[in-house]
Amino acid sequence: MKIIKNLTAAILTLFAVEALSATSVTLTWDNGSKTIDVPDEIASFINDNKSDIISKLNSNNVSADELANVAGQVTSSYDDFISKSGISSKPYTTAKNGLNDFSKVLLDVVPNTQIQQNVWANAWIGNLVPKPHFGFGINAGAALMDISPLVKTAKNLGMNIGIADKLALPTVTADLRLGGFGIPFDLGVTAMGIDSTKISALDTAIKPVSFDLFTIGGDFRFAFVKGEGYCKPRLSAGLGYFYTKGGVNVKSNDAEASLGFNSNSIVLSAQASVKVYFFVPFIGAKVMFNQTNVDWKVEAKWEKILPSSGNDYLSQAALWGFLPESFSGGASSTFFDHVRPVIFGGFAFDLFVFDLTFNASYDFISQIPAAGFSLRFAIN
Repeated sequence: MKIIKNLTAAILTLFAVEALSATSVTLTWDNGSKTIDVPDEIASFINDNKSDIISKLNSNNVSADELANVAGQVTSSYDDFISKSGISSKPYTTAKNGLNDFSKVLLDVVPNTQIQQNVWANAWIGNLVPKPHFGFGINAGAALMDISPLVKTAKNLGMNIGIADKLALPTVTADLRLGGFGIPFDLGVTAMGIDSTKISALDTAIKPVSFDLFTIGGDFRFAFVKGEGYCKPRLSAGLGYFYTKGGVNVKSNDAEASLGFNSNSIVLSAQASVKVYFFVPFIGAKVMFNQTNVDWKVEAKWEKILPSSGNDYLSQAALWGFLPESFSGGASSTFFDHVRPVIFGGFAFDLFVFDLTFNASYDFISQIPAAGFSLRFAIN
């Protein structure tokens, strides 16, 4: 997979700009004052961080001539890169916006991976006493993820990262559900941990991209209609909580981009099911309240990235803050930013003590479809 070559190139050229576009910036520090001409986006960055840059010029005892030499080399290196790469847009703005847009995608997708976990076809599995009703097993699911912000970023830089606009974010979870006692309720617990670098086949397929995902959660369901017996409907309402954290990482020798996220979800649900011999169709609705944070960070070794015969100047530019070796951004949402109504449904085959469940869902706010499959040992 050539994703690292292309995506890293996008990261490493964040500050490249059109050769003919330049802005004058005046810096005044202890050793003097100097007006330099630099590409627009670098000028914008210098102006936004002027106090910090001036502090570094002072601490490094930089002269006006040294500043002029470094500014000239930076501009020359960027112009040289542009002429060879054919970039016609503003890479810094495009890449930064792309990473921020992808952060917003994760705000939507990560909660939807939780919807597919601990889904049971029976709206209520029965009480634990006097006759035990319980089950446990494995659930695999995926939520559709729009990565077009990253694809757009690469295309605006004259590159093709070689992947589709849509990818599925997978989940593989273990779950357990126990029947209640006294009143008709049941309790479910689910947990998952997946690290792509620990799965050889997956790591090879997506390398050098890697991701990790961890989820833990549970729910309580109360049966308003118990529907005990064949062809009798069951109806329940539930309350659940899920916590998810993880990250996505792309790394090369000269740069690294990483996105980290965490999400807390409170889920209200209603579900109906009916058992027709061994076949159990079900349908339901959920309302999700999500609080999610996504942060991204880029680290780059500019003296090894930009084409130049004066790498010492580029090292100095990074040291003085002209070429930031690390920069970051992100996005966040609160529980009430937008309440997510979700419809879900599916069917199961209840084969003695084995339960095969197929489910799907759709998030109306984010317009994200998701699906899952479960294999369990169950008595319900």
